[in-house]
Amino acid sequence: MKEFEFVLSMGDKLGEYVCQWIAIVDNEVVSEGQNAKEVYDEAKRRYPTKTPFIMKVPTDEVTLLRIA
Repeated sequence: MKEFEFVLSMGDKLGEYVCQWIAIVDNEVVSEGQNAKEVYDEAKRRYPTKTPFIMKVPTDEVTLLRIA
C-alpha cells in the first residue's frame, strides 16, 4: 500500500497532525481534522474519482490494555 509507505516516510512532519484524522491522496495530505467523516468527505469532494487513505495520527504515548 503506497499510502502507508508515504505515511512512514513523513517522519517528523507527521507530528503536525497528532490526534487528527488525515486523508491522503497521491502521496499528499489533502484533508485533516477532528472528524473522520468530514475529513473523508472533503477528500472525496476534492478528488471524486480517487479513494482516499484515511487514518488517525496517534500521539507518541503508549497505552497498554490488560484484558482479564
